[in-house]
Amino acid sequence: MAASGGYWVSTPANYIIASPSTLTGSIGIFVVINTFENSLDNVGVHSDGVATSPLADVTITKALPPEFSQMMKMTIEHRYQTFIELVATARKKNIAQMDEVAQGRVWTGSDAQQRGLVDQLGDFDDAVKKVAELAKLKQYTLQWFAEPPNLKEVILDQINTSMQAMLPPPFSAMLTAVKEQPHFLNQLKDPQNLYALCLVCSDLQ
Repeated sequence: MAASGGYWVSTPANYIIASPSTLTGSIGIFVVINTFENSLDNVGVHSDGVATSPLADVTITKALPPEFSQMMKMTIEHRYQTFIELVATARKKNIAQMDEVAQGRVWTGSDAQQRGLVDQLGDFDDAVKKVAELAKLKQYTLQWFAEPPNLKEVILDQINTSMQAMLPPPFSAMLTAVKEQPHFLNQLKDPQNLYALCLVCSDLQ
């Protein structure tokens, strides 16, 4: 995933590598402002008041004033222009060329490479090799940084381990399998809630 803000972050990079299926681009700006005047109207709740200007009475209980919507539109257009200018400079293209592939469009990594948004298709190992090449390093090692667990996480993990050890082997095996396959729970959609679980299979079916 390297879309919208993710792609903005990548713009200063000397070289961009994406997998063929990476969601790339989404070069655009949008703003969502929730208002509830219609919902409140359905239950008979209304708000009113007096203000010195249309912009002084912006609230989620009323429709947005046209002046406020116009102001937000100008702000969004300015930020979009800033976004494509950054990308155009980083990718060595002009604004018109950049606008053709921007406008919020989302590309796969393969399509993004064809349009000049990424330099190469590859994976993490390819990225590491490229970093070493750009840094002119012949020998290097990777250091992985992980945030140490806090006291709450340590206690919960110990409780979970203890409870799992107390369960009968079939249930313990099932919990382990579900942990290793987080997508499995999303597949439990039988209307009668009837499932067959193979606890010795390489994948739960």
